Amino acid sequence: MTIRAFAVSLFTTCVLCACTQAPPAAPATTSEQTSSLSDEQAPAFLPAVLEAPTPAMLRAALSGDQEAMRNAIPAAGTCHTATTCPAFPSCTGWSGFAFCGDTCTKRCCHDRLCNEPDTGGTVFNEQFRVCFTSAGSAGPSCTEWATQSQTLCGC
Repeated sequence: MTIRAFAVSLFTTCVLCACTQAPPAAPATTSEQTSSLSDEQAPAFLPAVLEAPTPAMLRAALSGDQEAMRNAIPAAGTCHTATTCPAFPSCTGWSGFAFCGDTCTKRCCHDRLCNEPDTGGTVFNEQFRVCFTSAGSAGPSCTEWATQSQTLCGC
């Protein structure tokens, strides 16, 4: 038997063995898990970082006043990361947008010929809403954040 014939038969044997073996059994899981601490079912997915609202944010969110909600956003010095709370089906309305940061590092022009070059940048704003489990505001809550940016010329 030549080396080539041996290699072809070895390859064929490996392929046939791999195709005839049963796949490993998948672990038995369900889309919802039962909590060992209560009779309620735990949500199927929780965000990696679950951020509860501050008491002021929760009060403002429950009032439904967008301006009060915007004023309740804590000054963090930077914008919050945009997050969602998919395991929390009931949410308040969104707050108004609040300024959370800016950059001023780009060169920009006020006209096509760039007769007056200027420094441009980006302004960042954020807003939040509070989401609840099926237990409503008496149960756990999660804060969803959204951000927006606006590029401008002339910082």
